[in-house]
Amino acid sequence: MLVAAIEIASQVPENNPARSEADRMIQQWSFQILQIAQSQAGANPREAIAIAEQIPENTAAYAEAQRNIQAWRQFQGRR
Repeated sequence: MLVAAIEIASQVPENNPARSEADRMIQQWSFQILQIAQSQAGANPREAIAIAEQIPENTAAYAEAQRNIQAWRQFQGRR
């Protein structure tokens, strides 16, 4: 649902007064997705990776998600 919400919010035109609120919500939802992925990582790194890969590249959570994905993939390799 959060990914769908981000997709919808991303469609708000740049010149729309609601765009700043849409951008704020996109950032918030992206971090929520990251938190969900992190909560799955210990029990199911594969699922955590799948969740984190949905975080859009143009969000503040993206870089951290990519670092986590790399770490989770390394962890999977050691199992």
